[in-house]
Amino acid sequence: MNKGWIRIYRSLSIHWLWLDKPFAEGQAWCDLLLLTNWSTHNTVKNGTPIEYEVGTVCQSKLYLASRWGWNRKKVDHFLKKLVADNMVQVKSNKSGTRIYIINFTKHQHIRTKDGTTDGTTDGTTDGSTEGHNIRKNKNNYNNNGNTNKFKNYEERDYDFTVLEKKFARN
Repeated sequence: MNKGWIRIYRSLSIHWLWLDKPFAEGQAWCDLLLLTNWSTHNTVKNGTPIEYEVGTVCQSKLYLASRWGWNRKKVDHFLKKLVADNMVQVKSNKSGTRIYIINFTKHQHIRTKDGTTDGTTDGTTDGSTEGHNIRKNKNNYNNNGNTNKFKNYEERDYDFTVLEKKFARN
């Protein structure tokens, strides 16, 4: 069950289940992916224009330590492990820390203007038909030709505020 991928909405990153501390390393890695810029945008910080690129996390190590319930030394050690495993590049300077997620656009299937994913024409990214069958399956039919009573996953939208209220801790 370790093939393929799932779509996770970024709103998960503010849900109380997600923010339970301290984070495990796997949760911290997923949190970095949730915090990663999915589009290029510009801002001004301390009077200096800064461009945030696709695939970067621009948060301080102190912020990450607080968010994950860790100390800064543990954040540094974790980031060094990710660098050693060629998962990220970390660059720090006086304007802050930038964490570059390696192959972010490849793995996140960033859409191009024509609706295809990065570098493809048929909607798949790795040549497999596994994900493509789901996209072709717009009529809500399963493999047996039976009508599915649920919408396709791509059409679902979850409101985590409603779920949070429903399952709130007392």
